[in-house]
This record gives sequence, C-alpha cells and structure tokens, in this order.
Amino acid sequence: ARSISISSLGLHNIKHGSGGDSLAFKFDNSKMDQSGEFVQEKNCYANPKEAVLCLYLALGCWISIKSEEFETRETLFEKSNTKKGTAAQNFCRQLSALVKKHAAAAGKFLRLSRFHAHGIRKGSGTHASSATTVPPQFTSVAARGEWSMGKILDIYFQFAMGGDYYLGRLLTLIPPEDKLFDSLPPHWKNQEDPTVAEALKLTFGKALTSHQGTAHDPTGTLCFLLASMVHHSSWLLEQVEKEPKHPFSNIPLLHNPDLLKELKEKHLTLEPTEDMKAPSGVPPFVKHNRLLDNCHQLLVLNGEAVSKLRDDIKVAVADAVDEKVAAEGGVKGAILAEQMEKLKTDMREMVGEILRSPANNAAAVLQCDQSEQVDSTIRIPEPTQFSYTNKGTTRATCIPPTFEFPSETTRFEGWRKWLCGQTFVYEGCTWQLPPFRHLKGIHVTLQNRIILHNEWKPIFNKMMEAPGLVEQIPEQVTDDFVHHSFELATQFLKERYTYIFKQPQDILSGYALGTWSKKIKRSEVEKYGTEGDKQNLPPPTALNKKRTQKESSVPRGPRKRRLPTKLK
Repeated sequence: ARSISISSLGLHNIKHGSGGDSLAFKFDNSKMDQSGEFVQEKNCYANPKEAVLCLYLALGCWISIKSEEFETRETLFEKSNTKKGTAAQNFCRQLSALVKKHAAAAGKFLRLSRFHAHGIRKGSGTHASSATTVPPQFTSVAARGEWSMGKILDIYFQFAMGGDYYLGRLLTLIPPEDKLFDSLPPHWKNQEDPTVAEALKLTFGKALTSHQGTAHDPTGTLCFLLASMVHHSSWLLEQVEKEPKHPFSNIPLLHNPDLLKELKEKHLTLEPTEDMKAPSGVPPFVKHNRLLDNCHQLLVLNGEAVSKLRDDIKVAVADAVDEKVAAEGGVKGAILAEQMEKLKTDMREMVGEILRSPANNAAAVLQCDQSEQVDSTIRIPEPTQFSYTNKGTTRATCIPPTFEFPSETTRFEGWRKWLCGQTFVYEGCTWQLPPFRHLKGIHVTLQNRIILHNEWKPIFNKMMEAPGLVEQIPEQVTDDFVHHSFELATQFLKERYTYIFKQPQDILSGYALGTWSKKIKRSEVEKYGTEGDKQNLPPPTALNKKRTQKESSVPRGPRKRRLPTKLK
C-alpha cells in the first residue's frame, strides 16, 4: 500500500476477513478514489513460521507498547495534533534509515542509490507475480497495489476477492511448497475463556477498554494479534535478553510467565476449531503437491523397508550358522567378538561403581549441574546474588549485571514496574526483579544509575506524594491496584502541574519518562507553568534558589572611558 494510505490507518479500518483466518484492511480512500467508494479490502495473514515476517506480531507489539495513546484516539500512527501525512513521512524516513543501517545486506537485493519507500509496494507486486509458477491472477495483483487496469476493468473486477486471499498468503513470504503455507494462524480454542480475556486486558490496556462497545470495537482483532504474540513469545523474550532496553520489555504479558505458559499450553492452537474450520486462499495445486509429497514419502519408506529386509535376511542366516557352530563347541570370529563385547560391558560397570563412590560424589554433582537444563521457573534473587564492577570496585547486588532500563517507557508501564518490578532473563534463568521503587543507585551499574536518578525517580517520587497513596500499597500488588493508584497519582499531577496537561491526551501518553521528569522540574514550571503551578512549588532550597550577584563592600570609583586608539 502507499505510505500516505497507511498514515491515516485506524482501528475502524481493520476487521476479520470473510474467510475467518485473515485480517481485512480497508483504507478510507485511495489515490484514484478519494471518496472511498470503490476501495477494496486487502486480506493479510499471519506467519507462524518466521517471527520477523509476521504482520500480526508486529502490529500486536505496536498497539501493546503504545496502548496508553489509544485512550483518546483510534488511529494507529497519526497523532491528534500533527499535520496530515506526518506519519507517512516518518515511515519513509525510518525505512530509509533502516536500509542504510543494513546497507551491506540490502545492497545484495537492490540499488541503494535508487531505493525509496514506493519501491516496497512495487516489489511486493513483483514477488506475487514471480514467487511461484502459478501466481495469482493479474487483476488481484493490480487491485491490491491500486494500479488502474482501465475504467471498465476497475469497475467489474473489484469484487473478485478469491485471488486476493491467495495473494495475501503469498505476501507472508511462506513458500507455497512449505507445509505451513496452508496452515491456520495461531488462534484460541475458546476466545471467550476468562484467561484469554485477562491476557487481552493486560496486554492492550486502554487500546481495548477505551474502544470496547464502539462501532470499531477492536476486541476480535486484538484477540487475533494476541494469539500471534503468544505463539512467538519465545522469540520476543530472546530479543529482550539480547537487548535488555528494547521496547519489547514494555509488553506487560512478557513479565507474567505463568499466564504466558498457561495461554501457550492450554489455550493456543493451530488446529481447526468451531470458529475457524479451514484455511482460506489455498489454491488446489497446494493440496495436490501435498498428496504427491505423501506418495513420495511412502515410496521412500518402502525402499528403506526392502533394503532393511535384505540386511535382516543376511543377519538371520549368519545367526543360524553361529548357533550351529557354538552348539558343536567350535569358535569363529563372530562368537569371539561377542565375548569381547561382554567383557567390555563388565569393565564399564566396574569403573562406574568406582566413580560412584563417596570420594567422587562432588565431581559427579558438578557434572550433573553443568548438564542440567534451565527451566522456566521464576527465581527470586538474593541481595548479593549478582555483582558488577565500576572503576575497579566490585559491588554485590540483586540486579543482573546485563540489566538495562527499557527505552521509550511510558509513564503507565513505568509505574507498573515501579510498583511490581519485572522479570529479567539472565544466563538462561528467569529472575523476578524487585519493585523499582526499592532500587538505589548502588544496586545498578553507573549508566543505569544515571537513568534511575534522572528519568525514573523524579516523576515517580512525585507521584508517590499523592495523598494516602503510600499507605495503600499492598504487599502483593495486583493489576487492579496498578490502574487505581495510577489514576490517583495522575490526578495529583494534574493539580500540581496544570500546564503539562493542556496537551492532547494521546501526546501525553506518548511522553517518555525523561520528558515527564524534565517537565516537573522547578525551572520548567517557573518558565512555562501557570500561576497556580508556581504557587504549588515548594520553597526554594540552596540547590535551586535563584542566584544573585554578590555586591562588594568596597565602593568602586567611576570607570575611565576607554578612548579609541586613533584619538589617543
């Protein structure tokens, strides 16, 4: 699709495809149809094989991370106070930056000097037409790319959607001969199950609750996206382990391993269900290829069985001859080899008994520990579980040395971590980190210490000043308390910093913690705040009191005027 079409894409543009196993995207208008009267749906499918190519996973992660911004808007990328088309420009700019970053790999497939975002759309059309010897019909490709075929064809071929289903499957980049090409997407055995509803609310927050019951209710779409997120959750966790400050760290579901495990083992499936009985967009030749492949496998197994039969006959004849010779008391090579093998077995047992003696127990336990696989059990670190080194000094801490504060953390997700902590994978083990409100600078590395003091503590310590909030924090913080306390603390901020909340809600929700901590500084309030905000400021201290120039006790005489050089 054109980038300008994606710019205004919203929740109202997405729904379940008529086949039941796809998401149908329909833009409000197109370049040739500004009224949107003849705009067609584009069916898109999940990729259960490759996480990096799965549209559902990418869209689900985006909505989850940006969920707070959906409280007052339903557009995916365009914010309320930005100029129309800004999101499209950002997309083109970020895509170019991505290609430049990976120029060595991208240069093998395209000319970097002529790369542009428009080429992505044309490249998809090329792939759809040449990825298989039986490509979708040309009318489906042209309609998908919004290329005109002439007035008559544009009118009478607009409802030929069968080819678009097949085209949508090809664009997942799963080869038609792959066994997963005609598979169903990850989905739920029972979408109405309370566990699924709990995960849905936890993952998407206000993106779900703020739009439920509206004309563009996204519940069905978000259920679809959540299933792919759970299916690819292992890949998401791998990315977080490789890069701890990745925005994926702000996906709440990843920090609830018990819920994630239950969803994956008991509720997620790729098999047909009552709500999703069969895949759509699968041409007949895929089934024929599958049957031919089954026949080929049967022939291979038959050939292996015949070869094995020949070997079995040889062994049976040799065994019969050996039994005859042994019965008569004779000796031959096969009988001697059998006796040597028996002697070898006896020697191994004797050596094993020696190694199992008490003197070797420590070595045996060490070997067992090294070969033992790490499970997914959540572990609570001791106060001195880990250590880090700073300027030659080693300090013990309860925080893994590879930990980094997640980047682009919103105030709500940061508040959740401030009250509950988060899970963190280190050396294959899952650790439950303590609530961030209990962290001190000495607990983390120097780089994290700067972020903790400059970005996290200023805003959240101020929110903790909300009347009665500290006394309400329970020993076991629930998700309901996180929401309740966040609303209470937010109301406190609104009363103290009125000028900040004059911005649209979706803009405020997108502020990172560093922005919030900056805006509540005394200097910012004195410069931009209202009179009420300034009156709410505490009395200045020696650290933030306005400096005044000290006057000298010795009176100065009048300064002589310096004459220009030419007048001297």
